[in-house]
Amino acid sequence: MSIVFAGPGSSPPPEASRIKRTTVFKKVSSESVSYTQLEPRFSIKSKLACAADCDRIVDCDQFLFNTDTANCLLFRTGSNQEHLLFSAPWILFREHFTCPNDFTDALTIGICYKIYTQNANWYNARSTCQEAGYDLIMIDTLSKLNYFKNNLPWDDYHIGAWKSGGDFRWLSSGSTIDSNLWGSGCPDNPNSEKCIALTTFSSLNLNDIHCTNYAFNFICEAREPK
Repeated sequence: MSIVFAGPGSSPPPEASRIKRTTVFKKVSSESVSYTQLEPRFSIKSKLACAADCDRIVDCDQFLFNTDTANCLLFRTGSNQEHLLFSAPWILFREHFTCPNDFTDALTIGICYKIYTQNANWYNARSTCQEAGYDLIMIDTLSKLNYFKNNLPWDDYHIGAWKSGGDFRWLSSGSTIDSNLWGSGCPDNPNSEKCIALTTFSSLNLNDIHCTNYAFNFICEAREPK
C-alpha cells in the first residue's frame, strides 16, 4: 500500500491513480462534509497516519485532520448522510483519482463525469457509457443532486437508476433511491416508467420515465478502478 497527497489545484500523479493499492488524497476547499458514519482517531501523529487508517477501512474515502492536535476524523459515505460543519485548524482530505480526458472533476462531491448532448433513449445512453468503459451516473445524495442542479444546463438527462426487483435502484450500488431525491409527485407511473432521468418537468430532480420513449442527453460517470 502507498499513500499520495495532492496539493490544492494540482493533479495527483496519473500513474498513482491507476494502481490498485495506491490511494491518492487531495485537500478539499470546503467548510462542510457529508458522511454516513464517523470514526474518530485520537493522538494520530500525522496526516499520513490518518490517511493510512482511512485507507484500511472499507468505504472510508475522506477524513478531517486537525493541524493543532493531530487528531483526525474518518468518514464512511453512503445514502443516508449526516452533515458536519468545520473550520480551521481542521482540513478536509478526500480520496481522489485522476479523471479521464474530457471528464469534469467535481472534487467537492467526489465524481468524475461527462455530459453527452447526443439524444438517446435510456438503454442506448447506458450502452454508450459502457462501451467507453463507464456507466450512467449515480446521483445518490442531496449534495450530489444539488451540485448538478446548480451546474447543469437546463435540460433533460438520463442517469444511472431504474426499477429492479420492485424498487427503484442505483445501477452501480443496487441501493434503493432516497425519497428526498424525487421531484414533486414522482415516481408517478412506477408500473410503466421504469427508468430514471433528471428532467425539467421535475426541476432537475429525479423523475421516472419510459426507458425507450424519451431521447435525452445523458451523463456518464468514471469510477475508480477496484
